[in-house]
Amino acid sequence: MEELTKPRTERIPGLDLLKAFAILLVVFVHDNDCFIDFLEKPDVWTFSNYGLYALIALCVPILFLVNGALVMNKPFEAKRFFHKTIKIALLTVIWGVLTLAVLMLLHGDTFSVGAFLRDLWYWKQDYINHLWFFQTLVMIYLFLIVLIPAWQSRTDAFRIFFLCLLVLTAGNALVLAGANVFQALFRMDVIQGQFNFFNEFNPFIGNFGYSFAYVLLGGWMFANLERFRTKRWRTIALGTFLAAMLLFIGYGVFLSYSKGVRYLFGTVDYGSIFAFVATSSLFILSLGYTGGGWFGKIVTLIGRNTMAVYLLHRILSFIIWRYLYGISHLVVFSLAVSAATVLLCALAGEGLRRIPGIRWLFSI
Repeated sequence: MEELTKPRTERIPGLDLLKAFAILLVVFVHDNDCFIDFLEKPDVWTFSNYGLYALIALCVPILFLVNGALVMNKPFEAKRFFHKTIKIALLTVIWGVLTLAVLMLLHGDTFSVGAFLRDLWYWKQDYINHLWFFQTLVMIYLFLIVLIPAWQSRTDAFRIFFLCLLVLTAGNALVLAGANVFQALFRMDVIQGQFNFFNEFNPFIGNFGYSFAYVLLGGWMFANLERFRTKRWRTIALGTFLAAMLLFIGYGVFLSYSKGVRYLFGTVDYGSIFAFVATSSLFILSLGYTGGGWFGKIVTLIGRNTMAVYLLHRILSFIIWRYLYGISHLVVFSLAVSAATVLLCALAGEGLRRIPGIRWLFSI
């Protein structure tokens, strides 16, 4: 188990790598120009695009997993943690105001106080709805004020709660995937959407449910990282990751053909059983990364500024993509543009965080 006697100050290359990969996918999913409808155009390029596009299901799960790994395994003070939670909530609102104002200006939207406040209240789609991540994080942190002490004391109460949470989230996701395949095979349409098989016995539904599970899972896996830091576990993780992703892609293709409508990977898949398994496997694989070289410096830069990239990318992506739409519909092209966006935002964040006063805006 990890020692909790002093705060962790050194960077962890594997976690930085995961954060860099996750934020790349976040930027990609919010702005891209990919053609993935293989039902309309069933060629090798479209199928390749579709397969690569499936990776977006891992972006947010990785961020929550890493957050849990870091937050749950360091010295804990309830008051300080609560103050941090309040600060995240306040900064989320501030960034909502700033981002909405800038994007309205860039879009040339007509401004009125009433419309602005309405759009802010409902976290306008494609403008500031990405800030749901921080809203969810605040809700989870309120529970962690009680759960972290229970976890660090290794109480049976925490173990029971954690197991129940996994059953209600990952377990429900497993049954749902099976039910969807069964329905497609027998041309049924009884279960729709993110169905909750536990009905009112399950409070952990929607974004909050699976996000909560990823945070606790990350805390548990990081505390046991010495167990996973072996060649045997990395081999198992690699095979499991590939199997989960191939099954996930096959799941999307199968549902697409059975229903005659392309299955679009997206936010509904963050809590899928495929994402749970693939994200956990990637975490184990990342433990073998030691950093170093020019690539390691870039990964460290992005890992240090992941939240700055998250906060800035909507604005920069809008500016960049207005000149690039229509050039290429390949996923690799959009990923390259996203990589450039991530790097520029990370550099901007690195600079802005050095300015007194402005530094606070990036202290999420």
